[in-house]
Amino acid sequence: MADKVPVSGTDGPGGRGTAPGTDAGSGATAQQMDRDRAALGAAFPRTHHLMTLEFGDRRDFDDPRQEWRRLFSELLGTFALVLVAAGGGVLHAKGQISLAAAVVAPGLMVMAIILFMGAVSGAHLNPGVSLAFALRGDFPWRRVPGYIVIQLAGATLAALFLRWVFGNVEHLGATLPGPGYQDWPACGRLRSAARR
Repeated sequence: MADKVPVSGTDGPGGRGTAPGTDAGSGATAQQMDRDRAALGAAFPRTHHLMTLEFGDRRDFDDPRQEWRRLFSELLGTFALVLVAAGGGVLHAKGQISLAAAVVAPGLMVMAIILFMGAVSGAHLNPGVSLAFALRGDFPWRRVPGYIVIQLAGATLAALFLRWVFGNVEHLGATLPGPGYQDWPACGRLRSAARR
């Protein structure tokens, strides 16, 4: 079965010699990754083929004409994640799902998004992840502003969708102080000190 898997220097995740998300300018890293991939492809052709299917081709990931695909993937992924995470809190507050389901659902959604759209955009789903990858040098800085804007747009659209579908149930999963928080003795002292 492994004999039928195509292995060449042009197919696979290392089309240009770097892994998805790395900067094409890092020559030493790219050369080391080329050597690692060549060894991996020769020793484990099935694994090399599966990595190609999962991570895609680096040329597609770097192609500026495909930026719309990456941004749409981030928008859709962030929308789905926020929909499941905040929606789980809303449904739990309404008593429709258990707490365990509300807690596990976002993790499963992240896994599904990474497997489904990871090869297209890297599946950052979070501005903090995009910034961290850029700071590490694994993601080009020129893409960071677009990713952040589209991730915030996806999260906002998901919150608006939940508000439209459910209304303001339990503040749509927002973290708010519980009942009796004003009765805490320190609050009374702080208020009286502020009046002086």
